[in-house]
Amino acid sequence: MSRHENLTIMFTDVVGFTRLTSRLSRADMRQLMQVHDRTVLPIVNAYGGQKIKSIGDAFLIGFRSPTDAVLCGMAIQDAVAEQRAGAVPDLHLRVALSAGDVRVERGDVFGEAVNVASRIESLTPPDAVYFSESVYLAMSKADLAVDRVGEQQLRGIPDPVIVYRAQPVNTTDGALPFGGVHTRRAARPSVVQRLRAVARSAWVTRSALAGRRAVLAVAGAAGAGAAAVALTVLIASLGSGELTPPIGEVGAVPHAQPERLPDDAPRASAGPATHGDPSAWYAQALQLFQDDARDALHARLAAAEGQAGLRAHARLLQGHMAYRDKAAQDALAHYRAAIDARPALADDPMLAANTIAQLSQYTADVESLIRAHPSESLVAALARRSGEPGFFGRHHAVRILERLGMAQQVRWFDYAVEEIRGRSACEDRLEAVNILGELGDPAAIPILEEARGSGVGGWLENRCLRGAAKAWIKRLEAQS
Repeated sequence: MSRHENLTIMFTDVVGFTRLTSRLSRADMRQLMQVHDRTVLPIVNAYGGQKIKSIGDAFLIGFRSPTDAVLCGMAIQDAVAEQRAGAVPDLHLRVALSAGDVRVERGDVFGEAVNVASRIESLTPPDAVYFSESVYLAMSKADLAVDRVGEQQLRGIPDPVIVYRAQPVNTTDGALPFGGVHTRRAARPSVVQRLRAVARSAWVTRSALAGRRAVLAVAGAAGAGAAAVALTVLIASLGSGELTPPIGEVGAVPHAQPERLPDDAPRASAGPATHGDPSAWYAQALQLFQDDARDALHARLAAAEGQAGLRAHARLLQGHMAYRDKAAQDALAHYRAAIDARPALADDPMLAANTIAQLSQYTADVESLIRAHPSESLVAALARRSGEPGFFGRHHAVRILERLGMAQQVRWFDYAVEEIRGRSACEDRLEAVNILGELGDPAAIPILEEARGSGVGGWLENRCLRGAAKAWIKRLEAQS
């Protein structure tokens, strides 16, 4: 059975594929294509695209959003440029797009948009993203900088086609052509398939049991409705034993405060720097920071200049000060310098909290720091972020944990709850419903009931997931 849809069609193609196959060994060619697939497909997934088929070295991909399709093409080119700086210097792609009505039949697509995209691909330069006027007219102009390439007569297309290109910001060799678009949207993890293993981990089991006890206790006192509300507050504390406020998204600069001493607690002297003991020097400085004694802090930092033993702790303190003053990128630079000089400082809790808080805005810098120094505090903060509000930060946290081989640290229960409550597409919420079901925790029942919705509006909005939610509720009720 066939159907017609309005889609944006993308072709990606490896430049000089025939030349590469004749020059590279089979092992090198296999490695290049493996890198190609691992690089391109997660980005396609992150931007809502669907790989329809492979045609030799080319991918045919469909998108519902023309804006996301062009952004995806830019992200692919940046990610491939990043790979060229590593072990695959020969990998260059062309990306071409067109939009229009296509016929979808037996897992394939047919129509003029497919033909136009294919023809544009043949005239697209390496490392570029070209697209037809049909894409340009339908996309959001505010989100993209574009250039008009001009009118082109394409083989097999009767009328001339006006072609545009995504405007690069870097053109020097080795630079990311579009400035790092691939770091701005995390790939959606295929969590349902992986959860059968991850959900059995001790960490997930402890979180699930804690959540179940909390919800059942509240339900007994105030009913299931109150339990569902309470769960929203409680899920952030699973596995940590304490409630933690959500970390903000792009532009937010939440400030992690050090634990304040009781008024009657003995306080360290705020006098001269303790030169022989960097930890004592830092403890005294942190007290001044807590009291917002800025002049004294600057005097302490000035006194520490030139003292190699204090340099790392001074940079750590400068990071805290920059972050408090909403200079988050400067703070990250200070933090990186501090832990490069003394790796143990990566376990500083304020450094960890402030660093992870900027995961959405300065993704590449934060990820680089974490991958270089995956301390216990940074990993714990990253794990908390995987279950907190804010789409991009949450998905980046999941992706980084997986790349570190720490997928078992992801707070899958919390992650799924945020996906259900924060995503607009029914298909995304369906994936989250399946995550909760796979976890096998009866504490998910109130959330699944909520996901089903009520009334005519709820039925329409959630029609793709209602059957799955009902089935999981029935299974979980049988377990409890």
